[in-house]
Amino acid sequence: MYVVSYHLPGLRAARLAGQPHPMNVQDLYREIEDLLENLHALPASGQELRDDSANLKDRLLEMVDSLALELTPQGAREHTLAALTGGMFSGALDGALMFSAGERIKQPATESRHPYLTKPSRLLWENLERVLETAHSNWRQAHVDDLQLLSGYGRHENRHSLEEGEALERQTRGDRSQFQAFLLASFKGGYAMGVVDAAVMFVGGERPGAPPIED
Repeated sequence: MYVVSYHLPGLRAARLAGQPHPMNVQDLYREIEDLLENLHALPASGQELRDDSANLKDRLLEMVDSLALELTPQGAREHTLAALTGGMFSGALDGALMFSAGERIKQPATESRHPYLTKPSRLLWENLERVLETAHSNWRQAHVDDLQLLSGYGRHENRHSLEEGEALERQTRGDRSQFQAFLLASFKGGYAMGVVDAAVMFVGGERPGAPPIED
């Protein structure tokens, strides 16, 4: 059985909603909804939010750097879920801090210990900063219906992330760099979804989770 806590640190800010332990993408979406609803009702301190988010980002690089040369199909799915979960929780925490207290998080400058991942890791932090810039500029005054649509679109686009991770790991076995870059991108995708969901909760006053878009 997958134990996500192997990859993710305990979150002080999540004490009321429980620690992240999703078994699949739909579980993850529900856990994010619970986290944000609890943070909205009983806010955590800014320091807790900052520390938890920073730990999630640090743990991502630890996971990516220590990736085994070959994974089982289940292992590939687990690593993909861990990256997506870390990103979504980190984005939700950073978004909660920005939308509730007006504080913009400064992204880390931590780099992978692998030289070939130096550029992708730098690009990740730049992309997270762009997500917050967009959120700060465009989402603070947005209508909740528009935010729910953004949330639903992100969830729709990422609903097959685990299957995509499994397929990519199998196709690129022997070249860890491609799957490692995919995990970094998965964190970024999750982060953007987490920030959007935080806007739904703290700007729109609604629980995230618009009805899924049908194919």
